[in-house]
Amino acid sequence: YMREKEHALRSAADTLKARPEDLPQKIERLLEQQRTLEREIEHLRRKLAAPRAGGPEPREIEGIKVLSSRFDEGDPKALREIGDGIKDYVTSGIVLLGGERDGKVSLVLMVTDDLASRFPAKELIVELAAIIGGRGGGNPTLAQAGGAHTERLDEALDAIYGIVADRASHA
Repeated sequence: YMREKEHALRSAADTLKARPEDLPQKIERLLEQQRTLEREIEHLRRKLAAPRAGGPEPREIEGIKVLSSRFDEGDPKALREIGDGIKDYVTSGIVLLGGERDGKVSLVLMVTDDLASRFPAKELIVELAAIIGGRGGGNPTLAQAGGAHTERLDEALDAIYGIVADRASHA
């Protein structure tokens, strides 16, 4: 038993290029580096997502800024992070992001606080989820949906403009 543990310790030390007695400090330094890199990646994702020259710009629909965009990144967490950066740029509006991953569609819809009562994200996402053959939910400012119809992602991303126009004209 002790030989197995000693072998595992030496193997870990070799992998990390450290002496066995230095492993705790080495692991702590590596974990701190990882946390720093993850924060930097999140910062860069937000910076890249912010509308700029050549990037997606919000459309004005009945005086409401609406930005809908497709991203290669179909991971909902990444889409939320990107959306946070765009929402900060838009300040007042609706942001819809979508992407594909592993044959599935993900949508993330964000509505700024000032518009959440008129355009609750959790209601809007239900209409969009139907287009991609899925389901969605959330709260008034953030909602997500997933579906299987990857070929209808662009249709769902375009549909938000009509949905907002329709709701704005009935408000």
